[in-house]
Amino acid sequence: MQTIGHAKKKGGQGNSITALATASALGLLGKKVLFFDLDPQCNVTYSLLKGRTIQPEITNLKATVFDLLTDPKKEVGKIMRKTREHNVWLVPSSTYLDDGDKDKAIFDIPNYERLLLQRRDEIEKLGFDYVIFDSPPVNSRLKKIVMYASDRIVIAYDPSEWAYMGIHGLIDELLEVSSQLEKKIHVGVLITMMDRTRIKREWADKVREDLGSYVYNTEISYSHMVRRAEGASQSIIRYAPKDIASNDYISFIQELLNHE
Repeated sequence: MQTIGHAKKKGGQGNSITALATASALGLLGKKVLFFDLDPQCNVTYSLLKGRTIQPEITNLKATVFDLLTDPKKEVGKIMRKTREHNVWLVPSSTYLDDGDKDKAIFDIPNYERLLLQRRDEIEKLGFDYVIFDSPPVNSRLKKIVMYASDRIVIAYDPSEWAYMGIHGLIDELLEVSSQLEKKIHVGVLITMMDRTRIKREWADKVREDLGSYVYNTEISYSHMVRRAEGASQSIIRYAPKDIASNDYISFIQELLNHE
């Protein structure tokens, strides 16, 4: 079983889109995938559960990742839900993850950053090939939980000066976590929302020059279909399988699999 986390320093980088596309692509390749949504905005949760008549509204979900983190007696298998994406199950997010009063139930736990790492054997027994984690851009404590639980971290990067400034700090943070765990966390930067403008090419080239092998060869092209897919509450791969961004994400997954 492989665990892949998605981390970011700022929003708008295509991180959740990439996490969802990764899960969707792996599912279509016949892999059994479990998606943990740790972003309290709940965007992926909404996308994956919307329209399923057997599912309640997000605000009324009876069990979420918050319950899993705060109650060791809760079982992953009883909280996860089948989604409309082929071979993809979801552990839903909760707004409680970023609630100033309620989130203390997580962060007051000693070694809280290991809460999902400690669930690895339990998840593996459920027969999953891949576990995908999405994390928020601003809550560093939730991000640390994802870092500890991941074998690999994918950093989505929309080429720009501000996005570039956050990359080095995030990689340094990941290397520190890796040393604390005494295991290698594979870190990769994925260039997203790429278009033909000169400024995008300059910042894409700059991150390649600075980080070298940390940067994936694949680049995800900008496509207005990505936003349409979000509006339809689907992954881009399911919504527009022949779109340029879908093809790019499939190429990225092939590159990811080749790096294992």
